[in-house]
Amino acid sequence: MRGLESLIPQKKDTEKDDKVSPMESVFMIEVDKIHPNPFQPRKDFNEDDLNDLAASIKQFGVLQPLIVSKVEKDTPTGRDVEYELIAGERRLRASQIANLPRVPVVVRRSTSPEKLAISVIENIQREDLSPVEEARSYERLSKQFGMKYPEIAKQVSKSRSVISNAVRMLRLPEDMIKAVEDRKIHMANSRYLLMLESKPENQRKLFDEMIAHNLDVDTISKRVKVLQDSDARSNAHTVSAQSDTELDELAEKMKDAIGINDVKLARTGRRTRLVVEFPTKKQMVEWVKKKILTS
Repeated sequence: MRGLESLIPQKKDTEKDDKVSPMESVFMIEVDKIHPNPFQPRKDFNEDDLNDLAASIKQFGVLQPLIVSKVEKDTPTGRDVEYELIAGERRLRASQIANLPRVPVVVRRSTSPEKLAISVIENIQREDLSPVEEARSYERLSKQFGMKYPEIAKQVSKSRSVISNAVRMLRLPEDMIKAVEDRKIHMANSRYLLMLESKPENQRKLFDEMIAHNLDVDTISKRVKVLQDSDARSNAHTVSAQSDTELDELAEKMKDAIGINDVKLARTGRRTRLVVEFPTKKQMVEWVKKKILTS
């Protein structure tokens, strides 16, 4: 995504999307015709805060217009017009609680995919998101907009390993992801659960211990080693890939060095394998030509 950096503000601007030009017209639009922004990373809103805002709206109305884009759809009876929210979801939700039939909006043109990616990044920077909401935003930037982890890391001012670990965390079972979201498990400790994903029973055992005893990092690391060693002994006569804390950490460093999101180091018996995965053959060929054949 070329040119993206130049379009993204370097400083956080908490009101950027809400600014309305004096030249823009404000319309009153039916609340039920406005749909949430799919690029809004925050999914949970504080109910007490929304009720307080709803009470204020009942008394004073919606003081700041919502920002929307027009969405036109063909129907059997003609062309239907609805609106997609760009900014102002708290105001929209509070207006629904206050039973307002209409809200003031400013209608803007639909944005390009590149600007939608910018919108996601600005939401990450602007909102106080949970670890899971952040992770899902990074995943969307990677899968939907084709941004590589180093590029995402640069735009949100975080390390590449933070981005990759966050997205990897989404491979956990839903109840484990929920525990991270509720901050019952620290985001950084979720990687230890991922080390045991090839053995779900061991992963579950460690998860239950982490929840029950609030284990510190050293204890968690030792428990992972014990569970891995136990699994290795029970499979002494089979060929199995054993996860290793040192190898996982080395793989993360290699991702930074070579700029590839999917790098795996694993033991198979006494041997250690390096696996680099590419989404397509074309991308692999281009990477080999650029990084190896021309070096």
